[in-house]
Amino acid sequence: SKNIASNTGASVSGGSDSNAVGVSSSIIGGFKNIASGGHSSISGGFQSHAKGRYSSIIGGITNTATGHGASVSGGYRNTAVAKASAVAGGRQTKNIRPYTIRP
Repeated sequence: SKNIASNTGASVSGGSDSNAVGVSSSIIGGFKNIASGGHSSISGGFQSHAKGRYSSIIGGITNTATGHGASVSGGYRNTAVAKASAVAGGRQTKNIRPYTIRP
């Protein structure tokens, strides 16, 4: 159940086996999550990865936010790739269009 916060301003609160490696990144709860983008965040969920700067993930399973300011809310194996793109739940949805939301 070890969590790791390994960069300036990074934090992990609760959960298990999560890693906040981006500058000022944060993880709250969940299991095996990684926040590697600067100022990225993850709230709960399982094996998700917030890679993009200012990206965020809320819950779900194996979701990924790689775009600058991208976000994923719940669901399963969703990916927000483009800048400021979002995926709202669902399954195996990928958003490659900037400034859009895919249901």
